[in-house]
Amino acid sequence: MDLLAGLNDAQRQAVLHAAGPLAVLAGPGTGNTKLIVHRLAHRLVERNIDPATLAALTFTVKAAAEMRQRLADLLTLCGPEHAPKAALVNVHTYHGLGRLITWRFADRLKLPANLRLADAPTLHRLAREVITHNNLMGLTMGQGADAAAAAVIAQAAAMSNAAVSIDHSRAFINQTTADLKGQTSPEALGKLAECQLFAQTTDAVAALRAEQPRLGYIGFAELIPLPIDLLTGA
Repeated sequence: MDLLAGLNDAQRQAVLHAAGPLAVLAGPGTGNTKLIVHRLAHRLVERNIDPATLAALTFTVKAAAEMRQRLADLLTLCGPEHAPKAALVNVHTYHGLGRLITWRFADRLKLPANLRLADAPTLHRLAREVITHNNLMGLTMGQGADAAAAAVIAQAAAMSNAAVSIDHSRAFINQTTADLKGQTSPEALGKLAECQLFAQTTDAVAALRAEQPRLGYIGFAELIPLPIDLLTGA
């Protein structure tokens, strides 16, 4: 089967590209999934690359399942000897691959062997306990511990999705505080107040991340930064 059939010139170039990284800029509905599936199939069929060394990541479980099925269908058309390869390719959501890596290398990440993914109620309870036990989030505790816990969980997710570490956050806080030192304008004071709240929330996120593994849990938001730490040696 010709794996380049039905592709436009740009898609064919992307499928055949082999020398170094490649970024493809394309909007929704322009054949992104088709390109990725054909690129994977070309490597498996024409270049005989080990399927376990290939990965395709997307944002939703539904999209990952669709991509996996389309790859299986395409490989089946290429011949019965290629069909089983589809199940060996790492087609996941970003968090799905993060979970796979985290559980596989839990010992190297100094995580307990009985690690469990905390569901939303458990994570909220842990965040609430961490905040109250350590007297954190003083600037928002007037709104109640539940609101403070929700703010910490949201901050943890935002930091994880942007691959921003605790150290990076604290460096930003320190630099912003230094830049605003001595300024008395309403705008500067407003930014300083935001920075102080961000600092308290960052401290609470750090405390929550430290407490979760001790209790045998990990939050959904940690499935991105933990693999990054592992792969970068942080």
